[in-house]
Amino acid sequence: MRASGYSSSVRDVPEPEKEAAYAEYGIPHVTYQHEVDHLVSLLEVRGSNAITNLWPEPYAGRWGARTTDVLENRLRDFVCSGRLRLAFGQHIEATDWVAAYKRYAGGTPTAPSGSGGGSGSGVEA
Repeated sequence: MRASGYSSSVRDVPEPEKEAAYAEYGIPHVTYQHEVDHLVSLLEVRGSNAITNLWPEPYAGRWGARTTDVLENRLRDFVCSGRLRLAFGQHIEATDWVAAYKRYAGGTPTAPSGSGGGSGSGVEA
């Protein structure tokens, strides 16, 4: 784990980095349509505000920003408790977060942009 206070120092992405992320993906910055989020969100242990780790994530839809928040919290808990290796948590979040959500957060969210939840297996792959 990183030193106490690290995640709060990088959690809020500064405006210039947000604008760079929108430009990188060619997405117009329209207020309340996206949030610039971290691809590898495990800020407490390893994530960063590097442009390669930022993307404009839409709020709309079943698999929007609110749903990824649930997965991010679940993966953080699994990594910090030792039930999941950090490198594996980063890999599954960055490569197929929908499959990771289904496995670790408990299936498919029931409502668009809902907070979801569920039991998940808690077993490391």
